[in-house]
This record gives sequence, C-alpha cells and structure tokens, in this order.
Amino acid sequence: MTMAGTRFRIAKRALTMLKRNLFSVIILLSAGFSFGQGSAITKDAGGMITISSRGNDVRMVVHDLFTQNGKNYILESGVKYQTLYLSLSGVEFDEALFQICRLADLKFDVQNGIFYINKVVKPVEKKPDSKVPAIPELEPIDPKPAKVEPKSLPKVELKGTLPTSVLAKRVNTRYEKVNIRYLMAEFSKQTGLKLEVDPKIPEYKIDAYLINTSLKYALDLISNAAGLRYRFTDRMTIEIVPAISLLSEANNTKKSDTKSGH
Repeated sequence: MTMAGTRFRIAKRALTMLKRNLFSVIILLSAGFSFGQGSAITKDAGGMITISSRGNDVRMVVHDLFTQNGKNYILESGVKYQTLYLSLSGVEFDEALFQICRLADLKFDVQNGIFYINKVVKPVEKKPDSKVPAIPELEPIDPKPAKVEPKSLPKVELKGTLPTSVLAKRVNTRYEKVNIRYLMAEFSKQTGLKLEVDPKIPEYKIDAYLINTSLKYALDLISNAAGLRYRFTDRMTIEIVPAISLLSEANNTKKSDTKSGH
C-alpha cells in the first residue's frame, strides 16, 4: 500500500467523523431552539384562551394572542426581547393580557379599538441631598415674661321668667345610672337653657334613654320617677326641686291669700 493511499483513507475517515459531529450539533441546536420557542396559544369555542410559553419572546406571545383573537395592537419600540414562562388554561382575553403585561412589566392603553402596548417606566429614585440645612438663629426668649392680668368683667344677672315654649326643645340621651346633676347639665348643653338642681336633692342615679324627645317630656318623666318637680325661676332658669318644696310654697301662698281676705 502506497503512502498516498494511506493518507487518503485517513482523510476520508476524518471527514466522516466531522460530518457526524456536525450533524449531532445541528440536532442539539434544533432541540434547544424548539425548547426556547415552544409556545402555543389556542382558543376554544367559548372564546376561552390557553397559553403555554416555555421561554418565548414576549413580543411573539403578544403577537400570537392578538392575531388569534382578531384584535388590533401596536407594540411600541420600547418593548425589547424578554423570555416569558407561563401556562394559562381557559382564561379570558383580558386576563391573559393582564398576566403577560404583569410578568413583562408592560402596560397597555386602548384607543379607538387599538391596544397600544409599551414598557412600564419606573420612576428614578432621587438621592437625598447630602447638604445639611442651616439651622436658623433663634431670638433669645425672656425667661420672665410680663404677667398680663385678665380684666374682670362685671357679672350680669339675668332676671325674668322663661316662656313655657322652651319646653318644646328636643333632647337626646342614652345613659344608665347617670347622676341627676350631670344629666341636667347635658340638657342645658343641648337646649341652651340653664337648668339648676336644688342642693337638697340627693345624688340620684337615673336611667335616661330619651331619643329626640321634648324637654317637657324628659323633665316630667324624671320628676315623676324621682319624686321631684321643676319650676321656672325669676333668674331665667328652670330649677329641679323636691316635690315637698313646691307643696310648702303652695300652702304658704294659700295662707297668705286667706289672711289678706280677712
């Protein structure tokens, strides 16, 4: 066998091995490409959508979604290549689009039936200013401020009797075992009248559940329950007194009238 024949056979064998290796590489590349592009979007008879994306470019997924559903869209130039992994089954178009946009940081706007899809622009956080603000100079405070004596106003004593029409004013209370003097103070606050309680009256505790009732009804109810009475004074007030006090006054008035008659 000549030297040339041996070299020819070696070269042929090397070429065969190279072809086999190249074929294996092509198969592997094809498999990898298929895995990266393995995506399917289907739509059933009821209009529900199924998506399976295994590393597809989000732009291709969006395109397939819109074309298969017969909708118009424009993908802005800011949307770049981005792999997408998701699997959705039996969802509506709006839900599918929302999930795709959420995963890929996209947003969309609809104008005249056209979906405009763009990248979400995240705000740039401003770095805090490293400069320390200057502290303003404060004026010294006088340690002993001058005392201002309040001017005393002369007390004005009201005289006269309230009209009985003030008893039509409305009151609202929801109290359980409340002090009678506290209750009268609450009536005064709600009606703008001054209600007084005779010092002889003990610290009665009263249940007062009165919903939008007249002042007259409230006073009648409390007075009858506690054995009290109320009267109009000449000081423009209403005074709560023991029932015996009114009875004594009435008797004294009757005696005075009798003596005057003699």
